[in-house]
Amino acid sequence: MINTHRSRTRTASDESITRSTKKTEADLVSHKRARGTFTRFSHFIRRYPLPSVSVSLLLVSLLLWLVGRADLANWVLFVIVLLGGIPLLWETVQQFMHKELSVDLIAILAIVGSLLLGQYLAGAIVVLMLSGGEALEACTLRRARSSLSALAERAPRTAHV
Repeated sequence: MINTHRSRTRTASDESITRSTKKTEADLVSHKRARGTFTRFSHFIRRYPLPSVSVSLLLVSLLLWLVGRADLANWVLFVIVLLGGIPLLWETVQQFMHKELSVDLIAILAIVGSLLLGQYLAGAIVVLMLSGGEALEACTLRRARSSLSALAERAPRTAHV
């Protein structure tokens, strides 16, 4: 191949223009990435409110416990168990009425037991586990789908006989 491009020496102004262009492109990419992350995060919160609220209240409870306010941390955990346990109890009762028995019944019994024994952290973790199953399944399904799509794109399109 014959090289038809002429070589040109770069001046200091060319390098500063190139750096400023790269900097603005990098800023644009990071801004788009941050906006995309925020959009995904807000979509996740809207789609799965119970696990999102449970995780955030668990973090609040942890912070209260670290600051030395264990009494307030227990109240926050109690709120998680009540606010999360009631909708999950309702869903489990509806499944039971349709004669669909599942492990969720054992989890509801664990939540009620944690309330009766005053073990609110255990109940909050069971609420998070029971409510976050659907969100976790959706995330793993999306990841598996993207991996399979990438694999299908790399597959050869023609075969030589």
